[in-house]
Amino acid sequence: MEQEPLIENDITLWNNFQRSEGKFYWERREFLIGCKNKTQIIKKALNIAGDRGTALRLLLYLNVEERLSFFDELVDSASTAHSDIDLVREVLLSLPKEFLLANIEKSADPILNAVDPYYQYEEYRRLLELYIEIDPELTRRLATKALQSDIEDIHEAGQDFLELLDNC
Repeated sequence: MEQEPLIENDITLWNNFQRSEGKFYWERREFLIGCKNKTQIIKKALNIAGDRGTALRLLLYLNVEERLSFFDELVDSASTAHSDIDLVREVLLSLPKEFLLANIEKSADPILNAVDPYYQYEEYRRLLELYIEIDPELTRRLATKALQSDIEDIHEAGQDFLELLDNC
């Protein structure tokens, strides 16, 4: 089968894209190697919606010990819906499972207790979505806690996840 000849504009677009990608990798490397206040800059970026995705993708290039220093911020970010929630979960799930199991409930409890009970539904639902990717027993504990709530939406979230666990 004969291929169409390449259009000059397409070749130019490809070359521009390829150069930009190379520059991106170079700049990321320069930041990771040369930045003296990485943690401070990334923590600030995590709180700016337009910068959060870049900061989260960058976290995946840090070593585990460095990523652990962002743990509480990541759990907090995982408790509410936003456009980068899948990326937040990816970073959290890149941490050692033993660490997650030992620490996530301690980090999540203040989040669940800080919000007015009538507005906790989202936090319960988002954390249950994260927990189920970590461990069934962890999920069961939070779902059981949700079942004890007088708030119908929180109770329902607990029910949903217990049913999900029972059907796995």
